[in-house]
Amino acid sequence: MMLADMLLYNDSKHEYLVMNGPGKAIHIPGVSELISYAGVIPPTDFKLHPKYRARGTFVHSITERIDDGDWEVEEETPAEWLPFVKAYKLFLNDHAVEIVESEILVANDSLFYAGRLDRILMVDGKRFLCDYKTGYRYRWHIVQLASYQLCTKEDNLASLFLRDDGTYLWHEWKDEEAAEGREVVNSMARCYWFAHPRDHKLLRQL
Repeated sequence: MMLADMLLYNDSKHEYLVMNGPGKAIHIPGVSELISYAGVIPPTDFKLHPKYRARGTFVHSITERIDDGDWEVEEETPAEWLPFVKAYKLFLNDHAVEIVESEILVANDSLFYAGRLDRILMVDGKRFLCDYKTGYRYRWHIVQLASYQLCTKEDNLASLFLRDDGTYLWHEWKDEEAAEGREVVNSMARCYWFAHPRDHKLLRQL
C-alpha cells in the first residue's frame, strides 16, 4: 500500500500520522517540518507575523475559488489584500492556464514524508508543478518544490509570486536548481529518520 493511502491528517495540529495497530500512530513529518528540522530556512523566516500568515491562507482560498469559476470575489476581500486578487487574475489573463490538480495530498514512499502541493498547471501548453506565494522569492523555495516533485515525478517546477502592488512574477526553476533541491530533500529526510530510528524501522515494515 502507498504511504499516501495510509495517511491520517490531524488538521488542528497540522500533523500527518500512520496507524501501526490499535491506538498506535507513527508521526510522519510534513515538508515544512522537514525543512525546519534541517535548518534549511533561517528560523526567522518561520516566525511570520500572524497578519501575513492569515494573508497567505486567505489568498490561497481565494485563488481556489477563482479557479472554480467564481471571479466575483472582491466584495469578500479586505481592501489591503485586493492587489493579490488583481495579480492572480492578471496572471490568468496573460497566459493560457489550465488547472490540472489543486491542493493535492502527496507522500514519498521511500523517504517517508508528506505534504500538500498547491497546483499542477498547464501554462501556455507546458505542464508545471507550481507553488503560490504572496511574498518574495527565496532560495529555499526550490527545496519545498523538489519535495513535492519527489512525490509526484512531475518534470517542471515553477513558482507564482503574487505581489501587493497587483503584479505577479512567474518563475520557472532550472533543471540544475531542481536537482540540487532534490539532493537537499534526500539529505533532510535522512537526517530526520537518523534521529528517529524506531519509527523509521516500523515504517519500513509496513
